[in-house]
Amino acid sequence: MEHSVRILLVEGRRSVQKQFASQLSSFNTYLESVPGPATALERVQTIPFDLVTIGSEIEQGERLSLIRELQKLGGGPAILVLIPARGEALAAEALNRGAGDYIIHDKEDRYLGLLPMVVRNILRRRQLEKEKLAMLNTLQKRNLTLASLNQVSNELTSLLDLSRITNRLMRAAIEILNAEGGSLWLWNDSSHEEMVCGAVIHRTNTPPLLGLKRRRGEGVVGWVAERNRSAFLNQVDRDDRFSREIDLQINFTTDSLMAVPLRVRDEVTGVLEFVNKIDGPFDEDDLSLAETLAASAATALENARLVEELRLYTLDLEERNEELNAFGHTLAHDLQNMLSRIVGFAELLMMEIDEPADGELSPLTLYNAAELISRNSRKMSGIIEALLQLAAVRKMEVHFEPIEMGAVVEEAVDRLHDLIAESGATLCRPKEWPTAYGYSPWVEEVWFNYISNALKYGGRPPKIQLGADSRPETQEIRYWVADNGVGIDPINQQELFRPFKRISTSSEEGHGLGLSIVARIVKRMGGAVGVTANPEGGSCFYFTLPRYQSEPRASRVPAEQEA
Repeated sequence: MEHSVRILLVEGRRSVQKQFASQLSSFNTYLESVPGPATALERVQTIPFDLVTIGSEIEQGERLSLIRELQKLGGGPAILVLIPARGEALAAEALNRGAGDYIIHDKEDRYLGLLPMVVRNILRRRQLEKEKLAMLNTLQKRNLTLASLNQVSNELTSLLDLSRITNRLMRAAIEILNAEGGSLWLWNDSSHEEMVCGAVIHRTNTPPLLGLKRRRGEGVVGWVAERNRSAFLNQVDRDDRFSREIDLQINFTTDSLMAVPLRVRDEVTGVLEFVNKIDGPFDEDDLSLAETLAASAATALENARLVEELRLYTLDLEERNEELNAFGHTLAHDLQNMLSRIVGFAELLMMEIDEPADGELSPLTLYNAAELISRNSRKMSGIIEALLQLAAVRKMEVHFEPIEMGAVVEEAVDRLHDLIAESGATLCRPKEWPTAYGYSPWVEEVWFNYISNALKYGGRPPKIQLGADSRPETQEIRYWVADNGVGIDPINQQELFRPFKRISTSSEEGHGLGLSIVARIVKRMGGAVGVTANPEGGSCFYFTLPRYQSEPRASRVPAEQEA
C-alpha cells in the first residue's frame, strides 16, 4: 500500500515515538523515527519526506542548525517543531529560520490532542506553497516561451533568405516545443497533389527525411495538408493516420507526433511536423504554440518566395535590357549594311533602266546585283524570323512530353539536306537515342541550329558527329554535336550563347541570334547549354534535358511574364 504522507520524527525517546504514532494512526502515514539531527539529514536525502517533526528534547543549537540545513534543500519537507513549556522565544526563532509551525510540549501531554490538526494544516499549507511555486514556475516558463516565440516570429519576418528562415524556424521550434526533432514539408507541384520534405532537424541524429515525398491525404502530413487542420498523436500506433512506412525507410522510431498547416490567405502552403516530445505527451498548449509559430513561418516563407520571384524577374529584365542594347548596337548596324547594299544596287539597276548605256553594264553585272539584293533580303528576313522566334519562346505556353529524339533529329537533318549536299558533309549519329522530356518543336530548332553551325564553321569538308550521354546522378541526358572545325578559344566560349554576340571563326557571317535562342529554349525546358573543345580538334556543342520518367516532375511550362 502506498502511503500518502511521509513523516520523519527526530526524537530519541521511545515513549514519545509511540504516542506520536498513536495520534497519527488515522493518517495514511509512513512514519519513521531517528534519534538526532545528523541521522535526520541522511534520511531526508534518501526519502522524499513530506514533514520533519523535531522533538522538544533536541538541543536548541542543533534544532536551529537542522532547520537551516533542511531549508537549503529547496522544496524539501515542511518542518514542525515541538517546543518545551515557556519556550516561546525558541518558537519564534524556529519560525524565523523557516519552520512551518510549532506545538508547546507540555508535561501532561495535552499537546498530543492538537497534533493531527496541526499536522494536517501544515501539510496543507505546504501543498499550497508547492502548488503556488509550480504555478509560478509554469507562468515563468510560459512567459519565457512566449518571449522566445515573439523573438523568433520577429526574426522570421525580417529574414528574406529561404535557407536561413528554415534553419532558424526548425531550431527554434524544437526548442520551444521540447521535441526531439521536426521537419518542414512543402508542395512539390503546382497541382498540390504531393508534398516534399524541404527541411529536417533533430537534436542528436538527423534522419534522412530530406527530399522524401507524401501524396495529398497520405500519412499525417498528407492528412493535415488535405484537411487544413492540425493534429497531434501521442500513441501513433493507435491512429490510422500514421504509417510506419517512412520510419522503416529511414530507420527511425516515432512515438508521438504533432503536425500543423502553414497557411497563406487560408490556403495550405506547407506542413510543420514535430516528433517525440521529450517531457511528456503533446497537448493543446503545444498545439497553440506550434500554430502561432506556423503563422509567422508561413508569412516569412511567402515573403522569401516573393522576394526570390522579384529577384529572378529583375534578372530577367536586366537580361532583356542587355538584349535590347545589343539589338540597338549590333542588329541595326547589320541591317543598315544590308539595306545600303540593296539600295545601292537597286539604284544602279534603275539608272540602267532609265538611261540605258550599251556596254556599260554586262548581263553578269546585272545578275550579280540582283543576286546580292536577293541574298541580303533573305538575310534580313532571317534576322526578323529569328527575332520572332525569340519572342515566341518567351510567350508560348507549352506541354512537355516524352521526345522521340531520333525522329526529331531526322526532321532537323532533312531541313538541312541542301546545305549538307552542297558542303559535302558527313553526319554520324547513333541508331538509338535515350528518351528525354521536353517540347519536340523546340528541340528540333536546337538540333537545326547546332548542325547548321557545324556545317558552316566545321572543317572542309565538314565531319559531324551526333550523340548522347546519360547522367544518372542528375537524371539528365546530354545531347551533343561535334565538328572538325578550327575550334573556339576558351575565352570566347562563354560569349557564344549571349544575344547578338559573334565570334569570328571563319568567313561565314551570322546575325548572332541562333545560339541565344538555343540557350533560352533549353533553359525553359529545364536544361543547360555549353561548348567544349574536342581533343582531336574542333568543337562540341551540347545541351541537357531531363530524363523521361514514368512520373515526370511537371507537364506544363507557362509563358514568361512580360516586362
